[in-house]
Amino acid sequence: FDAMPFWRYLANTLVVAGLSVLGTTLSCPAVAYALSKVRWFGARPLLTVILMTMMLPPQVTLIPVFLIWNGLGAVGTYLPLVVPAFLGTPFLIFMIRQFLMNVPDELIEAARIDGASELRTYASIVLPIARPAIVTAGVLQFVWSWTDFLNPLIYLSRPEQYTLSIGLYSFFGQHD
Repeated sequence: FDAMPFWRYLANTLVVAGLSVLGTTLSCPAVAYALSKVRWFGARPLLTVILMTMMLPPQVTLIPVFLIWNGLGAVGTYLPLVVPAFLGTPFLIFMIRQFLMNVPDELIEAARIDGASELRTYASIVLPIARPAIVTAGVLQFVWSWTDFLNPLIYLSRPEQYTLSIGLYSFFGQHD
């Protein structure tokens, strides 16, 4: 604990993982609901695009995404590690969508007949039913953020910003 700022690395990792979980639990269920229960033009093509993004390995998009973040001036901050979770994770959107496909349409139709808006239906009916899928998505996002090595290595430049994985790697590199 004296040779490295372990608590600082731990706090950085908790902030990144916590914000990523928050972003995932806010964005992914909303997109999944829109793709599974709301009828609108373009839902199927959008789902296809989301599924296609899962087929691209991250190494293929690494340089273009870095150039985008660099152009935005976000390299050296936590934004590239956190903001993508607020925009939705394709696998987690698909997972929650598949869960919501099993929710009976009659429940949502009954809410609409009773005069509930889409937002009210989403908040009062869909979210409580989807709680197990949302918790699972949150746990998966936490584990992915906690164990992420490549993104912090690429986007963080100052040692006081390091997450636990990069900090430990740096420590072992210095102390053999």
